[in-house]
Amino acid sequence: MTTKDPQTKKAYHTAYYQANATRLKKANIDRKRAAKEKWTLFKSTLKCANCGENHPATLDFHHVEKHPDNRHVYNLTSNGAYKKAIKEIEKCIVLCANCHRKVHYEDHKKKKEAEASLVKTYSSSSSSSSSLSYKTQESSSSS
Repeated sequence: MTTKDPQTKKAYHTAYYQANATRLKKANIDRKRAAKEKWTLFKSTLKCANCGENHPATLDFHHVEKHPDNRHVYNLTSNGAYKKAIKEIEKCIVLCANCHRKVHYEDHKKKKEAEASLVKTYSSSSSSSSSLSYKTQESSSSS
């Protein structure tokens, strides 16, 4: 197939697929199955960094640094992008599901405490500055 005409190419590929659909579907299923088995084997070599849990079904990949371009490893693997998933794992630590939830719980708790502290600081500084501006207005009106 050396033609550059898009319609001729499309017709050729359509005819090829129709003639070989069963074989191509089977090859695709086999390729996906082999990749999934390889991924499961890889996960079976890992363990939780906190508690040591090693069951592959319980292990998650936690991004150490939050960054907008971080991608969910699960999404990559479910779409068959195992090479991209391996690169993404380099930015992660392995945690079991329980430890992973605990880490996020603590992160959320710290974030809420920091927000509450900022609100408290802001409200105390704004009340003192409003009393200061009131005193300044009082002193200027008495003169």
